[in-house]
Amino acid sequence: MIAKYLRLALSLPKSVYMNFRWLPLKKAIKMPILISFDASLSGGGKILLPEQVKFGMVHIGFHRVPICNPRDKTVVIVDGTLQINGTFHVGNGTRIRVTNESILTTGANFGISASTAINCYNKISIGKDVLFSWDCLVMDSDTHPIFGSNSEIINKGIEVVIGDHVWVGCRSTILKGSRIPDGCVVGACSLVSGTKYEPSTIIAGHPAKSIKHIENWEEQWKGFA
Repeated sequence: MIAKYLRLALSLPKSVYMNFRWLPLKKAIKMPILISFDASLSGGGKILLPEQVKFGMVHIGFHRVPICNPRDKTVVIVDGTLQINGTFHVGNGTRIRVTNESILTTGANFGISASTAINCYNKISIGKDVLFSWDCLVMDSDTHPIFGSNSEIINKGIEVVIGDHVWVGCRSTILKGSRIPDGCVVGACSLVSGTKYEPSTIIAGHPAKSIKHIENWEEQWKGFA
């Protein structure tokens, strides 16, 4: 507990700077962004928050997971638009990249436990009450273009859509064009690709498919302190 408050105290100067660097004055003075002193938030894009903000609704780099390397750096690069529609907590070692003219949208109660990567080159839309475990990967492109015989790109990026109330298990990969419906749980080490999944199901496998219907489930996570 002492270490937690010490980290917060050491992070306040950087947090103050980042709020006034990224947000309009009327929001910055409420200090909605808290960023760990050893995390990085950079870029030339935009971070958009709801009209009503509260202190610490955005946590970057604080949460530690014992299985992950505590020395891994948390890096958030926003050259496009990061639209945050509620609480946004990303743990240590997370890497988020929002490139030029791309849009990453997250709903309320969004969380990443640690060491997960989100690469947004076009558009990624994530609903409310979504939790990622550690070592996951989300990408809406192949990052490197492949050119056909007519010199046109044949592997263009495709939007990723993740619905409300979704839990993504550790070491899962979500590829471009994926659509995960509301109420789904993605099993650990799954490879998610395409739109063939059903709402309120366990999605698992390599490649993943809906294997079991589940109703009224709830994870214990309620946001990181």
